[in-house]
Amino acid sequence: MVVCLLILVLASGCNWGNGSTPLSAAKSALRLLQAKDYEGLVNQFMEPELLAKELKKNGSIEKVAEQVARVADRIETALAEAVKTTPKYSEDGSRAVFELSNPHHYRDEITFIKIGDRWYIEN
Repeated sequence: MVVCLLILVLASGCNWGNGSTPLSAAKSALRLLQAKDYEGLVNQFMEPELLAKELKKNGSIEKVAEQVARVADRIETALAEAVKTTPKYSEDGSRAVFELSNPHHYRDEITFIKIGDRWYIEN
């Protein structure tokens, strides 16, 4: 049974990384940070336009990931708090803001934006 389920999941090509809700996306991003998978974080959660700009400027996904690694601790701390809260949504539902209670974190809020059916961390 487990083998059948695994085959089904692999065959479906599911993207487990970028959640269908801002909360599941935040949890997935947090897991990537905890695993120090900065390339995965960049690939799955950096806004596509920003990623294209950063790739043009830096030349490779590895170099962009190195930049993210420099601030990863602050982002991880912010996401760890965010996943314990409920986001506030914009009127059209395309932005979800997680307000953070400790101002010494990365920011006082972390925002996810929806592009298509995926949620990205807003820069």
